Amino acid sequence: LKGEETNHFRINSLKTSPEVVSQKLSQDGINFFINGYHLSSKVNLVSYELFNDGLITPQDPSSQRVAEVVNPKPNDFVLDGCSAPGGKAFHMASMMNNIGKIIACDIYPHKLRLIEEGSKRLGVNMIKTMLIDIRNYPRDELFDHVLIDAPCSGLGVISHKVDLKYRMTLSKINDLIILQQEILDHVACLVKDGGYLTYSTCTINIGENEKQIHNFLRKHTVFKKVHEEKIIPSIENDGFYICKMQRGS
Repeated sequence: LKGEETNHFRINSLKTSPEVVSQKLSQDGINFFINGYHLSSKVNLVSYELFNDGLITPQDPSSQRVAEVVNPKPNDFVLDGCSAPGGKAFHMASMMNNIGKIIACDIYPHKLRLIEEGSKRLGVNMIKTMLIDIRNYPRDELFDHVLIDAPCSGLGVISHKVDLKYRMTLSKINDLIILQQEILDHVACLVKDGGYLTYSTCTINIGENEKQIHNFLRKHTVFKKVHEEKIIPSIENDGFYICKMQRGS
């Protein structure tokens, strides 16, 4: 199933299994491919019964990889600092078996509504949405995991957001790098001792990725890098950068 028109979904483990989804799609004569909980098909399944019932949800495999790297466990306390439209929060909730708490932040009310609507469709009841700029998040609680899926230049998803190459400028990228730095600097103190900070972007720009993390670790020496990967964009997946860091005592 190669090609730009392939549609990617995550199978929602809170409601179903790959076996059940496979059986349903086969019965309906839909061509598909399943690898673990990742489903791909040339057919757009967004108006299909499996989507409406919350058994599948759209998500690129690179985006799915982010929650896998975070790897939250049931009963963990998680902060998703730049959450909308919520795909990674939903994925983490399924990995946590709907047990624990995820605070999903965004600066736009209509985007938080998308998270709330998605939670209802997927059967997720452990996500609390918060209208806030993550740079202003109160420093009165500590988290097992903080995920920053940062605002970025989006150069890893340019294949299906072609207008980006006309709108993105060097000046805008430099502004984004400053914003990313401000976010990372603020949330560093929200991670409990032994907890994890995971930073991800959908760009392949070194200044927003490797250099950003290098500067962060040089400034915040209490953190150490425990995992780093770059996913190069292809016809099968978006480009992504993911870095997981642990806070020492």
